[in-house]
Amino acid sequence: MDEPTSHLDIAHQIEIFDFVKEASRNGMLVIAVIHDLNLAAYYCDRLCMLKKESLIATGRHKEVLTPANIQNAFNIQVDVSLSSTTKSLYIMPLFEPLTNIE
Repeated sequence: MDEPTSHLDIAHQIEIFDFVKEASRNGMLVIAVIHDLNLAAYYCDRLCMLKKESLIATGRHKEVLTPANIQNAFNIQVDVSLSSTTKSLYIMPLFEPLTNIE
């Protein structure tokens, strides 16, 4: 799936990802391109982070969704924390512009 929820509101994004997650639990292999890191952290079992044609990281959420990897891929500083509600990683941009923007 290539950005299956990119133009949907949050309620419909969750509905689609709940459906896809259930399909994966029933044996379907799902490969998706997702730019929303919080949805990826919540729904995906394994992640691959790319920058252009290069693989930056692959693995579980805590291995891939690190501040260093996100800064490398997207050139933005973030805070990565564990949500006390969902027990999933939560990524928040720090909104401090970097001086080395490519």
